[in-house]
Amino acid sequence: PGRSLPPVIQHPAWTPVAMPSSPTIGTVGLPDPEKIAKQKTGYLRLLDDQLKQGTAALEQQRTQQVDYLYMQADQQKKQIGIQLEQQAKQQELQLAQHFNQQVLLLRQQTAAQRAALEKQTMELIMEFQQKKASEEMIAMQQQLEREHAEAQHKFAVEMQKLQAGVR
Repeated sequence: PGRSLPPVIQHPAWTPVAMPSSPTIGTVGLPDPEKIAKQKTGYLRLLDDQLKQGTAALEQQRTQQVDYLYMQADQQKKQIGIQLEQQAKQQELQLAQHFNQQVLLLRQQTAAQRAALEKQTMELIMEFQQKKASEEMIAMQQQLEREHAEAQHKFAVEMQKLQAGVR
């Protein structure tokens, strides 16, 4: 609510001037021009003072309103700052949760891959050992067959020698 200006004087309070007892035409009860000029000057000063006071009151009101606007703006800035900080912390928490989930998933995948690698390694070692055992068995069988063939050959040669010597 603003202050109102002091009321402007609407009409001057004319004071009748005591006149000489001789009758005058139409000027009875009217102030003379010098008094009118003095009253005018006084009222102009009063109007100037009222203007200064009114302007000062309006300036004070304007200053208070501007101060209030800036105070409200500062409060809103602080409130918005708090809200933005809360949003950032909430987003940071969500990022941390997402990160933890991703790390857990990565660890699970790594563990599964390690288990698969371990299984594959064991299967390959078993396959190698089976093939090596098969190769060794085949080599032993071939060795036995060679030895058997050599033994038969020696036996056949000996038999021929014996038969040739008997004749």
